[in-house]
Amino acid sequence: MAFNFEEEMTMYFQTFHQSQERFVSRLILQGICCNRILNFCGVAFSDRSFTVDYENNYFRKDGKPFRYVSGSIHYFRVPSLFWHDRIYKMKMAGLNAIQTYVEWNHHEPEPGVYNFEGDYDLPKFLKTAHDLDMLVILRTGPFIDAERDMGGLPYWLLRVDPNMKMRFYDPNFIKYIDKWYNVLLPIIEPFLYNNGGPIISIQ
Repeated sequence: MAFNFEEEMTMYFQTFHQSQERFVSRLILQGICCNRILNFCGVAFSDRSFTVDYENNYFRKDGKPFRYVSGSIHYFRVPSLFWHDRIYKMKMAGLNAIQTYVEWNHHEPEPGVYNFEGDYDLPKFLKTAHDLDMLVILRTGPFIDAERDMGGLPYWLLRVDPNMKMRFYDPNFIKYIDKWYNVLLPIIEPFLYNNGGPIISIQ
């Protein structure tokens, strides 16, 4: 299942002049990216649900009021051999959810070359969390900050187009995000809570 940002992004930015503040453009870009992710992955195949009850100001898990207590563990910073141990210890500390980033740079070190093996085996990490009955908040970027060079964006973006405006509405930048998400989203879709997995939200 493929999608293209171009039409929707153009609709949002056609009234914006090139001199608009990068901050405003970045917020809109992030919002649209998140919206496209949720639209792609938000099909439920069971009665499981995780929603926001805005009227009562709390989350609902399977229809019942729920509060999660989460902590951060970045799988690409921890050898995969220790994933189970670290997540188990977080659970024993009283947490019921974990938060992790997805760093684009690690998973696509060169254009069209993808790596989801070893310490970058995202499906294995998500399955480990699920096996330990821990929920997951997945932060997919594309810009993650996280004290990473270029906020986790691939270095090769600088090489393929030195004039590309990253973290901005630049058609070439959007093109590479589009390609990356078309690889990433099918990988994470089976792990969504509605689909029987641990992911309760994507940021």
